[in-house]
Amino acid sequence: MMHKTLLDSVSLSGVGIHSGIKIQLTVSPGKPETGVRFFRSIENTWYSVPCDAQYAISAARATILDKEGIRIRTPEHVLSALVGLGITCADITLSDEEVPILDGSAKSFTDAFLSVGFETLSPIDLPAITTPITVQGPNGSTATVLPDTERRFTFLLHFDNPNIGYQYYSFVWTPDGYLNDIAPARTFGFYHEVQALQARGLALGGSLDNAVVIGDDGYMNDLRFPDELVRHKILDLIGDMALVGTPFTGHVIGVASGHALHAQLAQAIQHQFAT
Repeated sequence: MMHKTLLDSVSLSGVGIHSGIKIQLTVSPGKPETGVRFFRSIENTWYSVPCDAQYAISAARATILDKEGIRIRTPEHVLSALVGLGITCADITLSDEEVPILDGSAKSFTDAFLSVGFETLSPIDLPAITTPITVQGPNGSTATVLPDTERRFTFLLHFDNPNIGYQYYSFVWTPDGYLNDIAPARTFGFYHEVQALQARGLALGGSLDNAVVIGDDGYMNDLRFPDELVRHKILDLIGDMALVGTPFTGHVIGVASGHALHAQLAQAIQHQFAT
């Protein structure tokens, strides 16, 4: 495998799903020695936050990176798009701390990246998972990685809801497969939960334009896939594994898991690679 970056910068703008604030994001070519980094300017001073599990802090509904008080919220979709296309190096500049939600999937990011093209750089030796790792969360949720000769992602979700029930999906990474089968899958939530979150000052930018919403009578917007929800969980899982800091061979399995558990798994993988 080769390190890969963009040929040129791309910019996108949209609201943050939690803040509701309009945010500008620019993704620029990066270097193998610096990998993926986020940049923010605060009071005319630039700060950098690496894409690294050591900076992940516990959050149930989004990945959050925090380096010395400088935070990057909800980076999982742009990170997923980078990993999905095999991009290992990028500098991401934000006008605020939250990555814009755009349409709730990774498709806007992958479309933008494809529009400028890619440059291959130096070779990269993929580390391999040698020993299984499992981290456990509440209500039986788990995140696991197993040795595998490929880059494989599997997810099982279950909701006690007649419109969802059990959904299972397994995906062997290829850029084309990611573009067709994973990138378009949108984030999702229940209408009653959205109302409760907005009452607490969260999900202020959420709408039917950027999320699949499930109401009492079923889906409130059209699905892109019959199993779009579990495909989006794969999208999130891929993005959260970017926190390891390097692509690797292994089979990552999520069972009802979320961002906090994925960050713990990424930290455990880093520890395995370091020993």
